[in-house]
Amino acid sequence: MVDAAHGRRPRPYACAARRGGPDGFIEGATTTMLVFKRLTAVAVTIGAVLVALGAAGAAEYGQPSSWQLGLQQSVTPVMDEIVRFHTALVWIITLIAGFVLLLLIWIVVRFNARANPTPSRTTHNTLLEVAWTVVPVIILVGIAIPSFRLLFFQLNTPAADLTVRRPASSGIGATAIPTTASSSSIP
Repeated sequence: MVDAAHGRRPRPYACAARRGGPDGFIEGATTTMLVFKRLTAVAVTIGAVLVALGAAGAAEYGQPSSWQLGLQQSVTPVMDEIVRFHTALVWIITLIAGFVLLLLIWIVVRFNARANPTPSRTTHNTLLEVAWTVVPVIILVGIAIPSFRLLFFQLNTPAADLTVRRPASSGIGATAIPTTASSSSIP
């Protein structure tokens, strides 16, 4: 069967659908709708992320929030010292990990079978063995000194300004409860 207007056979259904059929199906419109659906999904996702970030920014001061990185805001001098010590340790650990990574890359590149077809038979290097024993000890001592200072700072409780005493008549025993300096001692 030949189309009289164009002098050729009619196209299959999928090709005829591009021109639009009696059912109203147009392939370009379907593609456009898929693009709009995807753009809507992206816009909704971006909106949800922005709402989540806004909620995280509006969290109470000093309260933990979901997906929080780092420590909470400090409100005492002890916590200020803990945060400072934590930050210093993170930098030390990062430097050590980076140094080890560089050493591994150097060893893989320099001592592979292609670059070093006849390996050395040297098994000991006294200077290297002393260095990789002494350097970690120095690093650990350097971490331990501020760590012990911080532990002492945490355990150093100031003396109470006032003590409230309760008689042992309740059967539990006598207790002493520190209170504020504006109160007076109660027998």
